[in-house]
Amino acid sequence: MTNLDLKECRECKKPASQFAKTCPNCGISNPAKPASFFEKLQRKAEKNKGKNKWVNAISAIVIILVILAKCSSEDTSKTDATPKTAEQIGIEKQFSPWDGKHLKLYQFLKENLKDPDSLEHIETRYQNNFDKNGQLNNTITVTTKYRAKNSFGGYVVEYISADCDMDGNIIKINSPTD
Repeated sequence: MTNLDLKECRECKKPASQFAKTCPNCGISNPAKPASFFEKLQRKAEKNKGKNKWVNAISAIVIILVILAKCSSEDTSKTDATPKTAEQIGIEKQFSPWDGKHLKLYQFLKENLKDPDSLEHIETRYQNNFDKNGQLNNTITVTTKYRAKNSFGGYVVEYISADCDMDGNIIKINSPTD
């Protein structure tokens, strides 16, 4: 074997034959073959293994402190909030906690559409109604935006508006322009 046959081992950097199947010094296979990109990355990660532990630990502590600070600030705001009135609780019970639809108005839609299975709730809003003196009159107006199939089988987006009492019962259906 001549010096021309010797190459530097890609692992231990000592001379090894370019035809050797393993390095006589470190035992790596094909020592004269250049290291792949992934092998270089893996070696670099192994060298830096202990160096990043402190950075990772400090980062984790900072993240935990931020989360704890956020949670504690939300808890204090909940205790400072004014309690809900009976009217507010009554109104909230009329709506689905899952998607916010007005339960009885949605049921009315299901019963009156040509294709009730095509009904998709988009959003629902409500507003309190007042009498001429500016006092609450124990009704709300609920407006629902929904999507359903029309008579031709195409999907359309529509609105429906209804006046409801505090128990969620529909008093009257308003015209779409109301």
